[in-house]
Amino acid sequence: MIGLTLPLLAAVAAAAAITAGLAQGRRSPAVAGCRLPRFKFGVLPIPAGPDGRWSFTNGLIDAINVHSPNRTAAWELEQWLGSPTSESIMGSGGYVWPGIASLDTTFLNYWKAKGVDVSPFLEEAQDSSHVETLPVAPEAGQVIVSLYSDLGPAWLGSEPVAQAVAAAAKQADQLLQNPSQ
Repeated sequence: MIGLTLPLLAAVAAAAAITAGLAQGRRSPAVAGCRLPRFKFGVLPIPAGPDGRWSFTNGLIDAINVHSPNRTAAWELEQWLGSPTSESIMGSGGYVWPGIASLDTTFLNYWKAKGVDVSPFLEEAQDSSHVETLPVAPEAGQVIVSLYSDLGPAWLGSEPVAQAVAAAAKQADQLLQNPSQ
C-alpha cells in the first residue's frame, strides 16, 4: 500500500505554496480564474527529524524526437537552454533556480530584492547526502494536479487546512493505489 503521510503531504503543500508565492500572483492551472491573496511568506529550512533533514528533488529532461525534421535546430535550442546565457536569464528573472551552480546568486539576488530570503533552498541543495528523487509511479502527474486542486482552497482561505490536507491525502492514496491501466 502506498500512502502519503501527513508530514510528506505538508512538505509538498509547503513547496506548492512557496512556488505559488514565488510566482507573485501569476495564475497557475490550480487557481486559474481566482485572485490570489497578497500575503507575506518566507522560506525556512526543512525541519530535521531523528535522521536529519531529508528533501526531495525532481529532475528535468528534454528530448529530441528522432523523427523530427528539425533535429539540428532542436539540438541548437537544447544547447542554448543549458547555456550560461539562458540560465542567467532564468535565474536573474526569479523564474527558476539556474542549473549552473555559479549562477545561484542570480536567483538569490532577485528574491532578496523582493524581500524574500530563498537561501534555505540552496543550503538544502548543497547537502546532497539527504536528498532523494521524487517517486516515479503511475498517476504521479495526476497526484500533483489533485494536490493543487485539493490544497488550493486552503491557500485561498476558503477551507480549513486540516480538511484540505485530509482530502488531498485521501485523493493521492486513491490515485496511487488504483492506477488506471
